[in-house]
Amino acid sequence: MVAATEVMLGRPCYEVEFSDGTAIVADAAHQWPTSEGVRTTAQLRSGMDSIAAAGAANPHTGSRGGAALMVPAVQIAAVHRMPTVPVRCVQVDNPEHLYLAGPGMVPTHNSTLALDFMRSCSIKHRLPSVIFSLEMSKSEIVMRLLSAEAKIKLGDMRSGRMSDDDWTRLARRMSEISEAPLYIDDSPNLTMMEIRAKARRLKQKADLRLVVVDYLQLMTSGKKVESRQIEVSEFSRHLKLLAKELELPVVALSQLNRGPEQRTDKKPMLADLRESGSLEQDADMVVLLHRPDAFERDDPRGGEADLILAKHRNGPTKTVTVAHQLHLSRFTNMAH
Repeated sequence: MVAATEVMLGRPCYEVEFSDGTAIVADAAHQWPTSEGVRTTAQLRSGMDSIAAAGAANPHTGSRGGAALMVPAVQIAAVHRMPTVPVRCVQVDNPEHLYLAGPGMVPTHNSTLALDFMRSCSIKHRLPSVIFSLEMSKSEIVMRLLSAEAKIKLGDMRSGRMSDDDWTRLARRMSEISEAPLYIDDSPNLTMMEIRAKARRLKQKADLRLVVVDYLQLMTSGKKVESRQIEVSEFSRHLKLLAKELELPVVALSQLNRGPEQRTDKKPMLADLRESGSLEQDADMVVLLHRPDAFERDDPRGGEADLILAKHRNGPTKTVTVAHQLHLSRFTNMAH
């Protein structure tokens, strides 16, 4: 998926009404399949104006002209110019992804931060780590790792628009990345029991040092429970026990509720952890990710991200500011 985060203003927008009573808002360049071939919204509007003018002079031309503006099984009834509508433009190019769009859907890129932890552990320090990914496939994770390590734009890697210099940097980093003790498990429908069993085997086999679970709300217990809150609470307790048993850090990614969007500063809080208060209770450390420019592109802190240490059982809480390079799938230290 390649997403453009800019809000597009100033484009002519139209409301396209269909014979079944539905309507879609589209810009002038949007293409529509019709009985006369592919037409843009602007062309449809022009055609409707011509039909209306011809119908006024000759009422018998209206039905014939209207039939030409057809989408499969549905007729376009009207095209109205309307005030410009701010939209987020999303280009989709991966059939394996689920795409959702909405006014409150702001990506935080917590998976990118988790992969930064793994890169530091396994590529920089050569210590074994594993990610149990219920969100991304193995190939997608590897591509993000390559993008971050070789400093190649993720969009260029996906589209194949890599330059000779990109290929050279990738070749230089490939051997080090491939030899890193980094394990990826993208098995679908992973249960807590399976995660614990696989982590134990890796601890015995490779002296595992870090476990990442991406992410809690996609996990399943494989059994019927009273509520989702109870189920997530069980996951939280089991991960806590796993960390104590294997004597290693377990990083569990979690979604937030819509709380930050209702606040003026948009900053997340502990109470925003989704579906369970047990996450806050069980965790030794809670790091909340906040990007000011995720909500306002013109924010003066554009390019920055706050790692809010909201809970630290054995130390102080504070906020660490880093730079985000999301086109390279990474966060990095602020330049001095």
